Amino acid sequence: MLALLVLAVGVLVAWMDQPRDVLAASGPSDGAIVSRSQSVAWTLNLPLDEATRTAAPLPVVTPAGAGTCAWQDARTCVFTPAGELPADATVSLAFSDELRALGGFRFARERVPSFTVRTLPAVAVSAPSASLPAFGPGIIELQLNRVPLNPAALLGEIAITPSVPLQTSISDGRVRLVGDFRPGVTYSLRLASNPAIAADDRPLAWQGEIAMPARTPGARLVAEVGRTAHIESVGLTYVIVENADGQRDVVRFPASASAELPAWLLKAGENRLRLRWADGATDVVLHRHDLPLTPDDAVPALLGGTLPVTAAR
Repeated sequence: MLALLVLAVGVLVAWMDQPRDVLAASGPSDGAIVSRSQSVAWTLNLPLDEATRTAAPLPVVTPAGAGTCAWQDARTCVFTPAGELPADATVSLAFSDELRALGGFRFARERVPSFTVRTLPAVAVSAPSASLPAFGPGIIELQLNRVPLNPAALLGEIAITPSVPLQTSISDGRVRLVGDFRPGVTYSLRLASNPAIAADDRPLAWQGEIAMPARTPGARLVAEVGRTAHIESVGLTYVIVENADGQRDVVRFPASASAELPAWLLKAGENRLRLRWADGATDVVLHRHDLPLTPDDAVPALLGGTLPVTAAR
C-alpha cells in the first residue's frame, strides 16, 4: 500500500514538473497568400481556459484597421478584414503570451506565435501578342500575372475596336482571343473591372493597341467533288508537292495565289501528299476517283478534263 502511495505521489510530481509551454497555433504561415475580402482562421492545438481567454488581450493586427480578431470557439481565432484589403499587401497577427489552455499550458516565451500573410495581387496584363495564320482566324493572347478567381466574369469584360466576334478562353493565366482579324489593322483592346468580377481580381483596367501582322506564309489543298484540286497559297511564289512514292513537282504562283495540283502525282484512291516551301510544310490526304478505263488506250479517264476528288484534308 505504501509503495502504491509513493508511486502515485511520484506520478503527480512528475506531471506537475512537466513542461507547460506546449500551446501552439497553426494556420496560414508566414508569406501565405490570402484573399483580400475573406476571413482567415488560426487554430490552437489545445482548448483555451475560458477565464484566461476572456481576460487575455485579443491577437494584435498590423496594420491597425486592417481588420478585427475574435475567438470563434475555445481553439479557433478568426481574422475578418475590414472591407477589401489593398492588393499585394501584408497583414500580421500576433497572439498574446497571456493565453492559457486548460491545465495551464502556455506558449513558449521565445515562440509566441506571430503570422504575416500577404493578400492576392491584383490581376495585371502583360505580354500581348498577335498572330495571323495563313488560313483561318487570327489569335490575340494576353498573359495575366495570376489566374483570376472569376475567369468567366473577366472574359466577359473584354471589349475590342473595331468590333470583331470573339471566341474567348483562359488557361493558366493566359487569355486567348480568336476572331476574324484583318492583317494590318490595329485593334484597341480593353479589359475593365465591374462588380461582377471577384473582389480579389479588382481593380483591373487595362487598355492597349495590338497591330495585327500580315498572314504567315503557307499553303493548303482545296478540293471539291468532281473538280480539279487546287493549291492555295499565302505569301508564297512556289510549293513543292511530293507524293508517297517520292515523286515531286514544283507548283509556282506567278500571278495568283491558286494553282492546279499536277494530276500525274496522284493515283486512284487515297493519296498522301506533302506541300513544302522555304519555311514550312503541311501534309494533306486527297482521295481521287477515276472513271472506268477506256477501251482504247486503257488510260484512266478524267471527267471533262477535271480531276474528280471526294475530299482533302
